[in-house]
Amino acid sequence: MRPIAIFYHIYLGGGTIPCDPENVTQIVTEQLSALYVSGLAASAQYIEIGVSGSEEDAFMVQSMAPDWKVTHNKTGVGELPTMKLMQDFCKSHPDWYVLYFHTKGAIYKGHITVTAWRNCMENVVIWRWKSCVADLESGLDSCGCHWLKPSQYPIIGNVPYWGGNFFWARSNLLNTCPPIDINADRYQAEVWIGKGRRARVRDYAMHWPGAHCIQ
Repeated sequence: MRPIAIFYHIYLGGGTIPCDPENVTQIVTEQLSALYVSGLAASAQYIEIGVSGSEEDAFMVQSMAPDWKVTHNKTGVGELPTMKLMQDFCKSHPDWYVLYFHTKGAIYKGHITVTAWRNCMENVVIWRWKSCVADLESGLDSCGCHWLKPSQYPIIGNVPYWGGNFFWARSNLLNTCPPIDINADRYQAEVWIGKGRRARVRDYAMHWPGAHCIQ
């Protein structure tokens, strides 16, 4: 199996939309636990967490994950600074398997639909990570939930992408994507992966994200 890198974005502030720190802390606690309990953390060769927020926020996250690299995103909007870290890493690490995910729902405390959406994505990319890695081992470029295609959903624009922006991908695929502008609008984080070469993907939740994730 090729080496694994994990990039995890935590939003605690700094953008135009406020979040509830207590809500984010709960999400982070659950996601970190999933990484450990699933065995994924122990199997990864590199883990980096990008934090949008204050220096105190970054320090708190480092205390929660003392063994991993935590980078404080002092500029930029939303996920893009963390994704730029991932992009820079991939340039010098070809043939790695890369997981990207974030604190989906940080600004939606107690929102049933958003929570179900996040749990759906976590179930695939974290709890079922061995299946995702097997997909990449088989020759696929990426896997995750909600691969939205313009031919199926014209409303999304001109490129396909993972709805919700949790995904596994080969670093070689990500290296075909355009340079990331950390000051672009937050929607660019989601569509970025679709701007690379045409990808061979496996979609574990072939439906529109959100309410459809509620069973």
